[in-house]
Amino acid sequence: MISIKNNIEAKAGKPEIWELFTRLNELYPGLSKNHVSLKCIEGIPNKIGSVYKVRNHFKGKILEVKYKLTEVVENERIAYEAEFPHALLGLKLKLNLEAKGDSSIIFEEIRFGTSIPLFDKLFDAILQIYLHTNLDIINEDQKDRLKGIRKFFEKQPEKVEVVVEH
Repeated sequence: MISIKNNIEAKAGKPEIWELFTRLNELYPGLSKNHVSLKCIEGIPNKIGSVYKVRNHFKGKILEVKYKLTEVVENERIAYEAEFPHALLGLKLKLNLEAKGDSSIIFEEIRFGTSIPLFDKLFDAILQIYLHTNLDIINEDQKDRLKGIRKFFEKQPEKVEVVVEH
C-alpha cells in the first residue's frame, strides 16, 4: 500500500470544519489552485453511497475522478473510494479531524494499492513504478489543499452573537 499523509492545524472547531466538508460542492474550487470542481452526481450529498465527480488540474490537463462516499462519522471522519477506472489503482481518500483547544487538526491520507494477500506486494511494486513521477505532485497538491482549508478559516469573520433587548 502506498500512502501519502499530511496534516495541518486550522483555527476552527471540528463542527466548523465539518460544515466545510459538507459544503464542498460550492467551496471546493477555492481551496486549491488545482481544484476545478466537485459535484455530487448520484445519491444524496454527504450520505454513504453518494458519488462525486471531482475535476482537478494535474500535469497540465484536467483529471476527472469519480469517488464514492464510503464512511461518514460526523465531526470526526469522512472517506471516499475512487470508482472505475481509478479504482484499479486502489485509490482511497480519508479525512480525519482532531480537536486541539479552539483549533482542529485535519489529517488527510491518500492511499493507492490493494490488501489482497499474495498480490499486494507485487501490485504495490508495479504501482510504485507507475506512480513514481506523480507521487511528489500528489503530495504537493494535498499540502496545498490543506493550506487552502486553513486559509479559508483565517478569512472567516469572527462569530458575533447579537442580543436584542426589549
